[in-house]
Amino acid sequence: MTGNVTNHDQDRAQAWRRQVAKLPYLALLPLAIVLPALVNRLPAGFMRWYQARFYPAVSQAVNAATDKVPFSLAEILLYALIAVTVVYTLVQLVRLFTRRYRIWRLVAYLMNIGVAAALFYFCFMLFWGINYHGPTLARRLDLPAQPRAAAELYRLCSDLLDDCLALREQVQENDLGVFVYSASRQQVLVQSSQCYRNIAGDYAMFSARYGSPKKVAFSQGLSYCDITGIFVPITMEPNVNTDAPNLYFAATACHEMAHLYGIAREDEANFSAYLACLSADTADMRYSASMLALTHAMGQLSGTDSDGYATLRAQYSAGMERDLRNHSLYWLHFEGPVAEASTQMNNAYLRSNNQQDGVKSYGRMVDLLLAYFAQTRWQDGL
Repeated sequence: MTGNVTNHDQDRAQAWRRQVAKLPYLALLPLAIVLPALVNRLPAGFMRWYQARFYPAVSQAVNAATDKVPFSLAEILLYALIAVTVVYTLVQLVRLFTRRYRIWRLVAYLMNIGVAAALFYFCFMLFWGINYHGPTLARRLDLPAQPRAAAELYRLCSDLLDDCLALREQVQENDLGVFVYSASRQQVLVQSSQCYRNIAGDYAMFSARYGSPKKVAFSQGLSYCDITGIFVPITMEPNVNTDAPNLYFAATACHEMAHLYGIAREDEANFSAYLACLSADTADMRYSASMLALTHAMGQLSGTDSDGYATLRAQYSAGMERDLRNHSLYWLHFEGPVAEASTQMNNAYLRSNNQQDGVKSYGRMVDLLLAYFAQTRWQDGL
């Protein structure tokens, strides 16, 4: 009897020691949380080195490996993670109620989940999340970002509208008169990667070489979550919802590619997508990005100059109207609690990563557009 008690005591002691040995891994979680603050205290040269050397080396190596897989590895890993987590949880629950050492088993389960979460978040921050805290894109591209007169916003919208009207005449339509690409969706994804190669000569920050974005097999699942694309830093894969309408598809692909280039902020990724798509050989890519830019710019104009907005909105072509209506009708089918919950989660994620405007930060690309147009197209002033 004494021998059995002693053995049990030894087993419990060993079990607790195994859990205590995991504590250093749990410490990675608070370390990851304070990592941005630590980085901000380092000399500015650190972020320049990180964004110009460290991150491109890591991302290109990982992307080169995952790009060899013809499907989204991140999507498969997500399904596998869900399955493993569910099975592991069920097994631990059964053991918790059918075997001895219940408290230890509960602690072991929570510790394992905690360690996995800490490792994941630390790796996320170290290999990609730090990009949220680097210099702004305006600074890196030497764009004159500054407060601007309301008249400049109107002029931006007017110029973008002229671009969209001209490009809409050059693209193809389906039987319903809605914009379609002259190439397949897969070819558009390949073109999005090429677009960044096109502008690498003018912007050195896009000189890294990456594979193309990946299709998401269960794209309707993303639609239910109100997601058009998602970048997964763990596999360095830009993933795109291929069930979504054509209108912003090319712009979305280039947006997710921008994240692969270490551009974390959403407004900056939108602007990078616009910049990249403008270099495309096909009107399809340019139209998609120009419509994205016009939509955001007009959204801002509607809140500052309702008369100016109405004047420009009345000039949309019939083809543009059909494209916008088709886009809206598609997303109308997916409105509901899942989409709302997903938006709230995305909002919280963005706020936690130095984007205080949350999901509204997507529209702040207008500030970059104004700076870009002032630098490249408005040399004559207003």
